[in-house]
Amino acid sequence: MTALPRGIALIINIKSFASDRWQSRIGSDKDVRDAKQLFTDLGFMVRTLVNLSRIELLNEVDAISKEDHHAYNCFVLLLMSHGKSGVVVCSDDQTLPIQSILDVLANCHTLWGKPKLLFIQACRGELEDVGVPFRSSNLVSQAEVDSPIDKERQPETRVPTYADFLVASSTVDDYVSYRGDVDGSYYVRCLVEVFRERVSYLHLNDMLTIVNNRVSNMEAPRQSTNRNEYRLGKQIPEVRHTLRKQVRF
Repeated sequence: MTALPRGIALIINIKSFASDRWQSRIGSDKDVRDAKQLFTDLGFMVRTLVNLSRIELLNEVDAISKEDHHAYNCFVLLLMSHGKSGVVVCSDDQTLPIQSILDVLANCHTLWGKPKLLFIQACRGELEDVGVPFRSSNLVSQAEVDSPIDKERQPETRVPTYADFLVASSTVDDYVSYRGDVDGSYYVRCLVEVFRERVSYLHLNDMLTIVNNRVSNMEAPRQSTNRNEYRLGKQIPEVRHTLRKQVRF
């Protein structure tokens, strides 16, 4: 990326809720501070918002989509809240599908052809992963596959509507995501650490793979169904994307 600023980084932290059904997200303020400093250092214009209702969150995303991003390289959204499969919980206890956010951003003309990076720190269900034992790591060969360039195509070839999105979730579907009251969420903590360590020489997807590994090595003490017994919870983030190029900050 060469533009300065790189683009807008919008950080939304939903930490308080209308009813007792959802606990306050203690420790999330640290995630905001760390992420804000990270994206500021990376050259983004950082905006932070807190405790948005469903309509307020939709309005903010819609407002972003109506801004002029011509001079920027990309857009970043870090959204932190409680969640369930496919949705995040807003401060009024209403849920908002992640897909609704993608739909709005997909219609932003000045972001067409540019990376739109969404980082979601939220549970995606209630299941808890206790991990599985293994004795040795399996060797996996990696091959980079590029589509052949069609030289016959004209420069004005249309870009697919949902091209250039990346959605990085703190956990896989149906599972919980862990957060500490003091150190913040496991995912955002590792995300910030890895970006600071590797952003000068690694692509985004390479860094996110390291984030996955680092989060997977963490353990969360969880109380068992039996009194006075504890088990260790595990967590693995998930990344899905339609990026057409490698992203370097």
